[in-house]
Amino acid sequence: GAFLWFILSLKDFNEDVNIGLINISREDVEKFKLDIKNLIADEKRFIWMEYKYPYILKLLERDKTVLKTYPLKIKLFWVPGYFLTIYRMIRIKENGFQFGIKVNNEGVKKIIVFAKTIILYINFNIGVFIK
Repeated sequence: GAFLWFILSLKDFNEDVNIGLINISREDVEKFKLDIKNLIADEKRFIWMEYKYPYILKLLERDKTVLKTYPLKIKLFWVPGYFLTIYRMIRIKENGFQFGIKVNNEGVKKIIVFAKTIILYINFNIGVFIK
């Protein structure tokens, strides 16, 4: 779904920018005055990410609503892939909306990210599997 695409595009952000792909709308580039010539070093992308976070959560809810209508075997195939993607999303949030860079996630922060991931993933599963 759209949620998976959005988070995976953030995961591959540096690689995409280095080959000339920018997965940020023109409106957002202008609104946040992002430096597309030096986007990897532009700290304003973290502000953009914080702004987009509620939208990302809406995408996750939309994916949940769509998956709820699918047959069980499709749900069983797709839903496990959301765990790691939700983990990536929570890790971005817990590290100040930083993405496209290596963030050292150690100790307590790693536990917090994992716990929040488990909670959100369980809620996602409840929404998909229980009508």
